[in-house]
Amino acid sequence: MIVALGFVAGCGGGAPVPVTPPTIILTRLLPTMTKKEIVRSVSEKLHLTQLKTKYLVQTVFDCIVETLVEEKRIELRNFGVFEVRKRAARKARNPRTGDEVLVKEKHVVVFKPGKALEDAIQGKEKKRGHFVPNLSFGVPVVEAVRRTTQLPLDVHLMLQNPEPYLPVFRKAGADFLSIHIEVVPDRDQCST
Repeated sequence: MIVALGFVAGCGGGAPVPVTPPTIILTRLLPTMTKKEIVRSVSEKLHLTQLKTKYLVQTVFDCIVETLVEEKRIELRNFGVFEVRKRAARKARNPRTGDEVLVKEKHVVVFKPGKALEDAIQGKEKKRGHFVPNLSFGVPVVEAVRRTTQLPLDVHLMLQNPEPYLPVFRKAGADFLSIHIEVVPDRDQCST
């Protein structure tokens, strides 16, 4: 949340004039997912009750905390590394008064994202076999397009398991079928 003091422009091109009393504007700078929203999302994906999912999510969080307290490091492959580090005592400035203050030494948790997470943030990821959001033009559209043109149709199947769909799209009128090689267990089959 950010709190901002409101100002209105002065008349006749003058300087901004403070609103009296100051207007407080509460906004979220960035969307933030809460634990409740995580529970709801996981519950929907796994078809579990929210009560069971809440327990599951809290148990995972508790395990992470326990591991950090005991081991000082937890590595979650393809996600990232949480690590407890000692931050040395330092001098800082009080933002209100400008006075110099001494900040005591303390332990902090730092997070270093893994490559898969970095790629996802940068928009480079392929989401576990779901290469795009569920959007499909499907077999009926291929059939309809085939009825209107004799041009070659290249259908790109972005599916985790494309094999059952190959004959269906072929029958619908696709001349070329493109699939992702990383989802085919036997890559020798890719030429057919």
